[in-house]
Amino acid sequence: MKSKSVITPLWKMLVWLPALLTGSLSGKIIQNAPPVPELKDGAWDTLKLTWTKPEVEASHNGIPIGNNYIAAKIKGGVETEILQLNDKTFHSGGPATGQDPKRKAAMEICRQKLTEGDIPAADAAAREMWGPQEVANYLPIGTMYLKFDHGDQAKNYLRTLDLDQALSTVKYDIGGVTYTREAFASFPDRVIVMRLSASQAGKLSFTASLSYPKEMEGHGTSVAVTGNNVIVMKGKAPMLSNKYEESKGMTFESLLWVKPTGGKIQSANGSLRVEGADSVLLIFADATSYNGPFKDPASEGLNPTPIVKDILTKAARKSYEQLFSAHVADHQSLFRRLWVEINGEKPNKYALGLQYARYDIIASSRSGDRPHNQQGMWNKDWKPHSNCAHFLNENVQKYYGIIETTNIAATGEPLWNWMDELAKNGAETAKIDWGFHGWLAPHYSDVWASTTVKGGNNEWAIWPMGGAWLCNNLWDHYAFSLDKSFLAKRAYPLMRGAAEFCLDYLVDDGKGHLVTSPSTSPENRFDLPDGKTYAVSQGSTIDLALTRELFQNCISASEVLNVDVDFRKKLQATLPKILPYQINGAGELQEWSQDFKKHYVGHRHASHIVSVWPLTQITERATPDLFKAAKTSLDERGRGGDHPDKGAMWARLKEGDKALAALGGNGHGMAAQWSVLYSGMPEMLLFSHNRDEKGNYELELLPALASSWKSGKVSGLRGRGGYEVEIEWAGGELKKCHIDSSLGTIPAIRYQGNLLDPAGDPRVTLNLQSAR
Repeated sequence: MKSKSVITPLWKMLVWLPALLTGSLSGKIIQNAPPVPELKDGAWDTLKLTWTKPEVEASHNGIPIGNNYIAAKIKGGVETEILQLNDKTFHSGGPATGQDPKRKAAMEICRQKLTEGDIPAADAAAREMWGPQEVANYLPIGTMYLKFDHGDQAKNYLRTLDLDQALSTVKYDIGGVTYTREAFASFPDRVIVMRLSASQAGKLSFTASLSYPKEMEGHGTSVAVTGNNVIVMKGKAPMLSNKYEESKGMTFESLLWVKPTGGKIQSANGSLRVEGADSVLLIFADATSYNGPFKDPASEGLNPTPIVKDILTKAARKSYEQLFSAHVADHQSLFRRLWVEINGEKPNKYALGLQYARYDIIASSRSGDRPHNQQGMWNKDWKPHSNCAHFLNENVQKYYGIIETTNIAATGEPLWNWMDELAKNGAETAKIDWGFHGWLAPHYSDVWASTTVKGGNNEWAIWPMGGAWLCNNLWDHYAFSLDKSFLAKRAYPLMRGAAEFCLDYLVDDGKGHLVTSPSTSPENRFDLPDGKTYAVSQGSTIDLALTRELFQNCISASEVLNVDVDFRKKLQATLPKILPYQINGAGELQEWSQDFKKHYVGHRHASHIVSVWPLTQITERATPDLFKAAKTSLDERGRGGDHPDKGAMWARLKEGDKALAALGGNGHGMAAQWSVLYSGMPEMLLFSHNRDEKGNYELELLPALASSWKSGKVSGLRGRGGYEVEIEWAGGELKKCHIDSSLGTIPAIRYQGNLLDPAGDPRVTLNLQSAR
């Protein structure tokens, strides 16, 4: 973001006035410093993941490459190479419908029963609120096969993913010849590129083919060769339930262009046969008929044929070197904005994990209106796990939890665009299904931005707070950048609409407080004396935490923008009436408005502790008793299985070793979860969610440093308030901190509970930047 210089507030200048007069600021606080370099120094060529054997086709694993539009999992087979292919927009179904005023009537009955204290009757009434459980499936478009003639008796096999270059490499020896395959997914050219080479001339002979999923057979699908070196594959998606309708459903068209150097190429039964080549360049392109969530992809869809032809034609005019150079420059313009090293290890496994998490987001989320889904961009299954949907009772919000702290904020654009679409559908759902103002998003949604609550189980089905939670991501983007244009044009209108819904969602609990009703704590239940378990009550802690945070952020946004004074006053009047956080009899942060007995089944969700992270409601200094109770809760919930968000929660609770332990595994086995898993690592190194007495964001250095991280360096870490931070430590102690202030303001800096003086502390350097 290009920021204007900001005059340092008078009160802050007065703090440093003695140092200014004595000259001790020399070299410590630099006024009108040049903009911070976007790309950081580092041993970038060490950031590689390696494997010594191929993956089998049935596996969900493989080297993931993606360019926001299309993606592949590369198996690295020797005799047969397999690329499982996806297009980010290719889904079943069509534009969302399904609002029903009967749900409003059921909701009102549910509310009344909760007011009467009849939870079993309320739970039954809530079932009448259910909408269709099904959402669209994210579908594979097919598979690329490369069948080689050299057999499979390879030596010195190595498969590598170079994170810094976003490059997949497969290398092995057969018969004294070294074979190499390099592949990348280019965002600038919107294609997947693969180069095959051999250490001896004339040794490359193989057959290239494309294959669509067998479930598409007979529904307008085809594979054919056009010209002498292009394979064309066409396919079609079903509607919901994977059922085909002749006049409905999304279509796609894929093109595979094969250009050998040396040797010859010919068509062979819908495939391309290359013989005796020195090297071969392959370019894969795809387009679908998807034309946004509000247009039928069949009757109002785009024509993928001219789109994909244009993409391929432009890419095929370029050499491999030109394509690769543009790809690497584009990828590194984001990827190289953060460098981390720990204990002198290059790479340290945790630093490598964090950089992989950033790679995953960059590959999946660059532009358009489709955010990172449940599996990122990589799915080979016709009936994918969890539909590859967008789950909003924590997943999507937490996938994007690292984009601000780790300096890849531009990857949030698809999420902001999708939120606009959710708000449009969500306003209709709020009006018809709930009788409320504003907009909502439910437990999960899809490519069509569906917003009706789902079915299946009250643990998740009737939860309408996904939109309110997404608004926290919007506010964070503003808080890190202080971009008023973004706040005014993108964030605040969505935040206000979500707040309007929450105002209507609140009811008087009969004891002088406001609570949400009906309310659930996502994917958790409680026991009643009747021996049965229930999910529906009033005022779950997560609902009230999200509401409180949203109202506070809306108030702040209104003040920054100097708009909506009356609405601001309404929120300010409502906030004190919201039921406060409570500590239960076991010393835990209470999960519901009442101290219910948890129906503990080993589930991993810790919904109420979002108040610690990613929200900012509970902190060590502001709410010490609740802070302690949250620790007790997370210790207890730690028995609930492996869950990727616990690292960030433990970091915010200043338990560095527990945060580090949470980084050690990913029980989901899905690449998409790494961005959540490693969201805790930046929090271990820098806090910026606390504010000083003037309401300005402060920077707390190394707040949850793991005891085993004796030394290290991080550069490019971002803090709220427009700060970019470099930190070095040794012997577990801070040695150096360099802060670039993009807005020219002086932050409060805290370390080990103490405020540091940037004018007098020899470890601190502060650059107050001039206008960019």
